[in-house]
Parts: sequence; C-alpha cells; structure tokens
Amino acid sequence: AAAMQRAPGRPGLHTAYAILLSDTGRHAAALAMLEQGLAAHPDELPLRRQLAWLLATAPDADLRNGARALQLAEALNAATGGQVPQVLDTLGAALAEVGRMAEATARCETAAALAETAGDHDLARAIAERADHYRTGEAWRRP
Repeated sequence: AAAMQRAPGRPGLHTAYAILLSDTGRHAAALAMLEQGLAAHPDELPLRRQLAWLLATAPDADLRNGARALQLAEALNAATGGQVPQVLDTLGAALAEVGRMAEATARCETAAALAETAGDHDLARAIAERADHYRTGEAWRRP
C-alpha cells in the first residue's frame, strides 16, 4: 500500500497488490484496491481483467457482480480481438456467473486451445478444468 502512495502513476502496482490480497483471502480489500486502480487508470487492461475475474469468482456472494463482470469481460475481449486466453477465461467465468453455462464452456474451450497452441500447457489445463466445471452447471469460485 505504501508503494502505491509513492508511485500512484503505476497501475501495475494496484493489480499486483490486489492479487496478493486475493491470494491471502482478503477479497473485499482486493476488490477495493482494483476499484481504486480502475478509477485512476480506466484504460488499464490488466486491472479491468482482474476486476472482472474477482467480480465473477469471489467466494463471498456479497462481492460478486456477474452483470458487471460480464460487461467488463466483454469489453476486454473486444479490445483484445478475442484471442487472449486469459481474457476468454475471464469472459467464461463471467458468463458462468450469470448462468450462461454453454457460452462459458465454449469460451473456455477456445481459450484452452489458444493457450495450448501458444505452448502454455499449464494455463490450457487450468482453463480446460474450468470448462469441465461449467459443464456441471456451476460457476467457478476462487478458493
């Protein structure tokens, strides 16, 4: 937090700190950090993707907002030409959160194939696992 006060013009710090907060189970604080970062840097794609992911997958229902996650993810996907596996994965999570499981599965299948083609086998496996999860009719939740 102190680093962001010293370097407010560095949007990557908001994203990195939010990921750290989320990884330690402090999802509400992560959401607040992402919102703060997005307010200061509205065009920063990694901030928007991380915010969409958290809004779609937060373990606490009070933090989730599927409609907003979907809006952010669709805009991101359009901005990146529909070819970025992580963005398609985020779009899949947002679609699942709003109950559109078939579309979520399809987006994740495309994302997994793109990741596999790029040689990122770990990412491809993780995304394929989420696609399988969506086939069961359940949205993905961050641990």
